[in-house]
Amino acid sequence: MIYLDAFHYVILKPFFPSLNLENIALNTWHIPKEKIVYIPNGVDIAKFEKNEPSFIIPGFQKQTDETIIGTIAPLRPEKNIGRMIEAFAALRKKNIKSRLLIIGDGAERTKLEALCVTLNIQDQVVFAGYISKPETVIGYLDVFAISSDTEQMPNTILEAMAASLPIVGVAVGDVKNMVSVQNQEFITPLNDDLAFSSMMEKLTGDKEKQIKLGELNLSHVKEKYDRLIMYKKYAKLWGIN
Repeated sequence: MIYLDAFHYVILKPFFPSLNLENIALNTWHIPKEKIVYIPNGVDIAKFEKNEPSFIIPGFQKQTDETIIGTIAPLRPEKNIGRMIEAFAALRKKNIKSRLLIIGDGAERTKLEALCVTLNIQDQVVFAGYISKPETVIGYLDVFAISSDTEQMPNTILEAMAASLPIVGVAVGDVKNMVSVQNQEFITPLNDDLAFSSMMEKLTGDKEKQIKLGELNLSHVKEKYDRLIMYKKYAKLWGIN
């Protein structure tokens, strides 16, 4: 219920931005399906589509013959960036020319940097720190990775798809349902780190697949997750013409 003034109010159905939360509402909270509304998050596609990188990351310059795997995330325990680093270390053993670009900062950074030293890949992993405008750096990436232990509907996946990137990740929250059907094989079960590493290797080593999946993800995000679609659904929910 939203109060407009002392005499007027609007009664709203509960609304959820992710299928995972909708399932919790249905099966745990036992809210009848007809009384809830699923409204997925939307993204400003024009902000990320065909956006050349404009932010200069100190100490980083992309080479034409390398693949940049990367993520944009706060460095917190639940994001499990360590899983991504270990998968990347396994990939590097296959002599695939690549680097890992981690965009974000947080309490886990020192621990993660130490892990890179332990795995002897510190020269292939770049910690860019927090960057307030992800659209200025996402263009450096060839593959977007997500390795979280828990998520709902991460906006970074929408941003990556809008930037025509393929996704390799872990099937938590809505991640697998968010990407294009063709990209879903690269979203692996939680805690199957071998599968995650294998899919990262497979995607990183196949430039043609990267480009094709990126195109499909862009089409998919335009069809399903444009912010204008989200706005219209909220307008309908609130009775705004």
